[in-house]
Amino acid sequence: MAHLIDKSALVAEINRQIMAIDNVPKITDTQIAVLSGNKVILTKLLSFIDTLEVKEVDLDKETTHYLLYEHRSPLNEIMHKADLKSEMQYHKDIENAFKAGFELGMAVSNKVQKGE
Repeated sequence: MAHLIDKSALVAEINRQIMAIDNVPKITDTQIAVLSGNKVILTKLLSFIDTLEVKEVDLDKETTHYLLYEHRSPLNEIMHKADLKSEMQYHKDIENAFKAGFELGMAVSNKVQKGE
């Protein structure tokens, strides 16, 4: 599975950083300005994170859908005429490639793109 960041853990860490800024003894005007700028950036980052949708994806279901309805290759016809073992290995290779691409965020099905 892909390495993903837990949204709630990220938000908690950003909030911790904001609280740490609030608790720093400010000595100079420069330090105050820098810390204030950091706090503004972290607050804007939190605002952006709140706009992100958390969506669970059934990777096996998405892979099956891709293999049955979306995958097009000139090799399909050739592999359908090959022996069963070769055809099954071909489909397994396509499935593994799709899952790897999906997990890397490089291959997203039409359903996920449309937000269904």
